[in-house]
Amino acid sequence: MLVQDGKVMLVHHTYMSQWYLPGGGARRGETLEEAARREAHEEVGAEMGKMDLLGVYSNFAQHKSDHAAVFICDDFRMKDSPSAEIDSAAFYPANDLPSDTSPGTRRR
Repeated sequence: MLVQDGKVMLVHHTYMSQWYLPGGGARRGETLEEAARREAHEEVGAEMGKMDLLGVYSNFAQHKSDHAAVFICDDFRMKDSPSAEIDSAAFYPANDLPSDTSPGTRRR
């Protein structure tokens, strides 16, 4: 979760219809922090400094076994352009997210 001036960054993927926090899966041999840093850089070009673990969330709906570790970071620089898979990225006040923000993103 990238936070700037009290606002949180959300991304809209080219292949999905809702807004999400930047992120993705960890690769084999990669720590959760390494995965969060890589995904933030790949998706939105963020180079992150200090991060704190906000929480770990589980989803067992629809016979899934998903676990999401959410880090929060307000110490980052935007270095590169968003990836081709990101249609748009923007900062929003946490209490005024777009109406089409995913339910999981809203909960987090």
